Amino acid sequence: MIKEPSSFRDPESKLLFDDVYYYRKISNAYLPHYNHFKISGLKDFLSKENYILHFQEIVNDAIEAEEHVKEVTRTEIIPFVSYPYEWTFSQFKTAALFTLKINLIALEYGMVLKDASMFNVQFMGSIPFFIDIASFEIYEKDKPWKAYYQFCKHFYAPLFIAAKTNIFLPKLLLYFIEGIPLKEAVSLCKISDFFSVGSFLHLYLHSQGENKVVRNGVEKKVGKMQLVNILKHLQSSIEKLTPKHKVTTWDNYNHNNNYFEDSKLDKSSIIEGFLKQISCKKALDVGANDGFYSKLYSDKGIYTLVVDIDEFAIERSFVENHENQNTKIHPLHINLVNPTPAIGWNNVERKSFWDRCQVDIIQALAVIHHLAITHDIPLQEIASKFSQHTKYLIIEFVTPEDCQTQILLNSKPHHCKDYSQLNFEIAFEEFFFMREKINIKGMKRDMYFYERK
Repeated sequence: MIKEPSSFRDPESKLLFDDVYYYRKISNAYLPHYNHFKISGLKDFLSKENYILHFQEIVNDAIEAEEHVKEVTRTEIIPFVSYPYEWTFSQFKTAALFTLKINLIALEYGMVLKDASMFNVQFMGSIPFFIDIASFEIYEKDKPWKAYYQFCKHFYAPLFIAAKTNIFLPKLLLYFIEGIPLKEAVSLCKISDFFSVGSFLHLYLHSQGENKVVRNGVEKKVGKMQLVNILKHLQSSIEKLTPKHKVTTWDNYNHNNNYFEDSKLDKSSIIEGFLKQISCKKALDVGANDGFYSKLYSDKGIYTLVVDIDEFAIERSFVENHENQNTKIHPLHINLVNPTPAIGWNNVERKSFWDRCQVDIIQALAVIHHLAITHDIPLQEIASKFSQHTKYLIIEFVTPEDCQTQILLNSKPHHCKDYSQLNFEIAFEEFFFMREKINIKGMKRDMYFYERK
């Protein structure tokens, strides 16, 4: 049994896990809220709609019993924990609107979210769900929403600066782990960005009182209907936010590359042939662009992480799969050369990408030449890294004669001798057995199917 490193932030609800389950310890102090969560019908409604993970109560002594712990819940481990600074704009926006929706539902059952952390939302494929049942507390009449400021820091501010300034700015959350301070968000924008009522009230005006000490101790009353209106106004303000699209190098790669249609079909057929030979539950598709080939995995029921450096390609993947309610495709905006590091307290509160990523199979199509030539990463380093996180590997080697490789080699001529098919095979066969090698029809590219030694 392992303690979840981030659960120290909520002493009323400790989280532990093993290979199969998460366990949540409900303290005596939180018990009245937890009982209301069940008795009111909120728990049943959220479970029925799949807005939360289905859980069951277990006997307290089933895990390390503690005197102040009154209930223990158990739910199955989710396939992959992702973080907001790995989400696309639409993923982030979906999580924000989902948090507000959950809060509005809770109010109907006499409860409210006591916190609005961005880390309380996870994705099952491309569908959001709420993971922290201990965030619900009994609603007190005329009390303001105590999580309002947190919501604006965690959700509204990152989305606003992404829409108005630069879509990459939410990556600031890697530094501002407790949300982007509103004054910082405002300073990154033009004054004209705050001409709308929503941005003026929830960000600009809100930022003016940030970090100020309230001295009179008198709390402003906020009626329930007024609170509902605030939440709905936040909803409409966030719904209007859209990122400024720009053309990127790999945005439309899967629909605009040097592949012939026959070659694309042959490549898909090769991958399907490899997959028929093995049994897998979880896959990682690196350099996946919009996940065109990732669907070959999800269609077989394999939970697939779709990872790419191009924000707009991954954005397109999320939007399509979210609309189709796909619970098997999990898009992530990640730079494989500089993947998400471990951050937070003691650098264990939020794990690195690779610490969270152990899969049955990795797919790396048309990416090896970029890693080796553009980013100067030795082939042996790439092979070693992949071998640490998977049993099987499907990888495409783009030969030096391929026109795309020629473009890269022209800017990095010193790689001309090192980047060869022989060196590639020597590097990967140090860590993997080659199960199969097939040339893609009409292309100077080969598909390799490896199994870890």
